[in-house]
Amino acid sequence: MTTTLGLIKEWQQALQNEILHLKKFGSNKFIVKNGRLLSYEGNAAYYFETAVSIKIPIGSSIRLDWGSMNHKGPYFTIRGSCLNS
Repeated sequence: MTTTLGLIKEWQQALQNEILHLKKFGSNKFIVKNGRLLSYEGNAAYYFETAVSIKIPIGSSIRLDWGSMNHKGPYFTIRGSCLNS
């Protein structure tokens, strides 16, 4: 018989395994285009268009690559718009 505490520990281990996998292998890549600077108040916020609707959890870390340049930052959305600060 599995106890509640046992299930919680198993769930925590599964989450830890998922986190380690994403850190090691990354996740999905999406092509974005028509980037526009929305504001620059300490941090830059950009809007990008995508060919298809994508769902990214708010607070996810993202990386933008353009040629040999790349930039990392948090992802958040406002009114369905993708912003990177």
